[in-house]
Amino acid sequence: MKTQEEEFNPFTGLLTIEAVEAKLDEILKLSGVFFQESRDPNEIKKLAQEAIQKIQQN
Repeated sequence: MKTQEEEFNPFTGLLTIEAVEAKLDEILKLSGVFFQESRDPNEIKKLAQEAIQKIQQN
């Protein structure tokens, strides 16, 4: 038996990497998460952890 979470996939029907990236950007913005370009692995890890926390709170 599938749960609602398993049944809903916002990426269904997206055929290109660009389409998936655009959809992900849209979802993250709606969740209050914004992309910040950084090449520092520690900074990226910190930003990713903050993004995960924001998403889990919503």
